[in-house]
Amino acid sequence: MDPLSDNAIWFLSFSEKEKEKQLLDKMSVEKNFSNPKRLADISDEELSQYRGVARSFSMMDGYKVTCYTNKEEVSNELLWGERIRRVEDALREAGCIVETAALPLLPKLVVDRVLVSGENPASADQLGAKFVEMLERKV
Repeated sequence: MDPLSDNAIWFLSFSEKEKEKQLLDKMSVEKNFSNPKRLADISDEELSQYRGVARSFSMMDGYKVTCYTNKEEVSNELLWGERIRRVEDALREAGCIVETAALPLLPKLVVDRVLVSGENPASADQLGAKFVEMLERKV
């Protein structure tokens, strides 16, 4: 877990944070997190097994989305000590309509057609609930 996501402000309680860490530890072993496969290394045949996975943002032209905002990315840049390619900029360049929360670090959920996006870790509960709702409706 990256240091920003490990911050106590994202969790309702210490036990919730520990539960999430245990799940990540379990998944890191089961899903080989120590040696992940880059998206670019996955064949088109392998990728076709997953619905809704795209190699680029260009196919999302005109979609409404949310993501870590440029303001929120500043904290990552300070943490990692270098300027990074910002997701908000990349999505806007690809033609997406980026919506953001009124203030940084507040939750924000955007649904456009079958695409569901959350702005930051504070949006995780809303994002998960929306996924479950859409799965139950078989969207």
